[in-house]
Amino acid sequence: MPIVLIVDDNSTWREVLAAYLAGKGFSIQEAANGEEAIQSIKESQPDLIISDLLMPGIDGFELCRHVRDSESLADIPFIFCSGFFPESEQKQLSELLSVNDFFDKPVNFELLLDAVNRNLKATSEVDSSGVKEEGFSGAHRDLIQSNLWSAVSREREQRKVAEGLAHRLELNLEGFISSVSKAIGARDPYTSGHQNRVAMLSVAIGKVLELDENRLTGLKFGALIHDIGKIHIPAEILSKPTALSEIEFEMVKSHTSVGYEILKDIDFPWPIAEMAFQHHERFDGSGYPSGLRGDEACLEARIIAIADVVEAISSHRPFRAALGHDKAVEELKANRGKLYDPEVVDAYMQISESFSFDEANKQ
Repeated sequence: MPIVLIVDDNSTWREVLAAYLAGKGFSIQEAANGEEAIQSIKESQPDLIISDLLMPGIDGFELCRHVRDSESLADIPFIFCSGFFPESEQKQLSELLSVNDFFDKPVNFELLLDAVNRNLKATSEVDSSGVKEEGFSGAHRDLIQSNLWSAVSREREQRKVAEGLAHRLELNLEGFISSVSKAIGARDPYTSGHQNRVAMLSVAIGKVLELDENRLTGLKFGALIHDIGKIHIPAEILSKPTALSEIEFEMVKSHTSVGYEILKDIDFPWPIAEMAFQHHERFDGSGYPSGLRGDEACLEARIIAIADVVEAISSHRPFRAALGHDKAVEELKANRGKLYDPEVVDAYMQISESFSFDEANKQ
């Protein structure tokens, strides 16, 4: 069974490609960067390598050069799959390092499979004939290498700039959302504190559900302002020490739609407006404002819905004392699969004994 080494810092891409090739009869090795790849090669030499180009540490360019400069590894077919390297430089790179194929991401898996099979077959034929084509040498090789190294350096710098801009964007979003939360807190301290605690619990549940870091960030931001629509509700209603009248309750319910209207035109990279709009939907369709059922509401809203209920029951409210954590657990168990997404309830139950709002507030 041929061994294929997949090298890429994107774990999702590695896993998908590994599953695809494993299903085609290949034995798979994986590495997240050039260092891991070199160690993997030492332990078990692959028959073919598929690598990303730009990665932290030893990147694909240096990895390929390491392979080609090693007498025992030089004949291993090497395929690049990259979304960052300009097409104009690909031919020179292929010639310089004897790269067998170069694919732009997103990759057509069927074409990639054809390339894998073709290169493994060609390697087998070379091994049997003893014929090996010589690569570039001398001044020509040095010139090509110099030009390519400049291109790789440019791409690395561009990637650093892009990553820096993304980080600044995230910080600016966090600052914006924090400011909004503080503005709500200045008007209604209870709502602000409630949103902060719901955000902490939502992220904890999201981690159990194995959401990736980017999605956890969006979940945190959405939970921090999920009640932003309450800014239009009179403060005396929000802080009323007795039960609300039917008219007052209908006014409170409108905060989901108001929140959506406030947020819908902001180009967040996450479904923030939907989280505000849908966090009072219920699994059986009995919630508001749209009566969504099951997974018709986004997962983030379903997570916030449960964190919202747990926090509300566990904490003091203007019209009653805190009912406690046990009462919150009782509510979720009684309505698991009815009002609340069973998968999210189960995720909360995994941390229900260890999670503490008091401890979270200290972080």
